[in-house]
Amino acid sequence: DPVWASFITHLVGTLAALGMLMLLRQSKNEEKTQAPLWSYAGGVLGAGTVILANITFNSTLGISGSIVLMLLGQTLFSILIDHFGWMGVAKRTIYPVEYLQVALICLGSGVLVFCAK
Repeated sequence: DPVWASFITHLVGTLAALGMLMLLRQSKNEEKTQAPLWSYAGGVLGAGTVILANITFNSTLGISGSIVLMLLGQTLFSILIDHFGWMGVAKRTIYPVEYLQVALICLGSGVLVFCAK
């Protein structure tokens, strides 16, 4: 079951991270700082990604289609982060060649997902 496999994987990772955190806190006596709230989203999004990957790998979409759609999503979101300056990143101008690159990635993804059998 994809959900059970994802749960076990993330449970082991969480326990390992907590163990490492406890060891680091004992060895360092530094001032404690609080992480921004959005920094915790990586775990939730990572778990969701693993669940969706497990489900789509065994569907008609297959491994290639799943990977290409994940990479497309990451590329588009990174451009949005750069353009709007989200998460404390400095805003930067998105150049026309980058729009062309995204269009080509979308085209290639579409061909792979809809035309490959």
